[in-house]
Amino acid sequence: MPLFGKILRILGRIELSIAFVTFCAAMLLVIAQVGVRQIGGSLWWAQEWAQLLVMYAYFLGISHLYQVRQMIVVEFCFSRLPRGWQVVFYVISQLAVVIFCAITLYSALRNMPMELRFPSFVIQVPRFYWTLPLMVASVSMIFSSLYFIIAVIQRVQKGDISNISNIELSTAFASTNQEY
Repeated sequence: MPLFGKILRILGRIELSIAFVTFCAAMLLVIAQVGVRQIGGSLWWAQEWAQLLVMYAYFLGISHLYQVRQMIVVEFCFSRLPRGWQVVFYVISQLAVVIFCAITLYSALRNMPMELRFPSFVIQVPRFYWTLPLMVASVSMIFSSLYFIIAVIQRVQKGDISNISNIELSTAFASTNQEY
């Protein structure tokens, strides 16, 4: 299990780095396009590249937020349940994430041959490259959910069924950006 967490931590660092670089590159492209338009020119290719870069920044960023458990959690009703039920609902919710991401990944893989044949209008990059970050994020979130399910079940087997949020944070392979 520690090796699984270490691998996920390394992949999370890579995802965060790519998300940060692609976001910065997209913003630089947009700024350059605005600047060039102010002097009467145009970077005709900038919009498609910026859109592609934002796709990578968005989906890899979402995956990173999921891994570090920095997402909005609605605990109002959940925290009032008995601890045993919290574990059950927690595992069910993680399995729902696995199923949703698996369906998303399957759909993207099914469409991949067609998307590889059709290029974008302006820069002539296969449309598949717009779907690729969604696929990478889905795989990452599947592995992250499986990791969290295993971690919580192991803690429950040891008799530690305190607050699920505390268990989740203590088993997270990266709970803050500072750990990166």
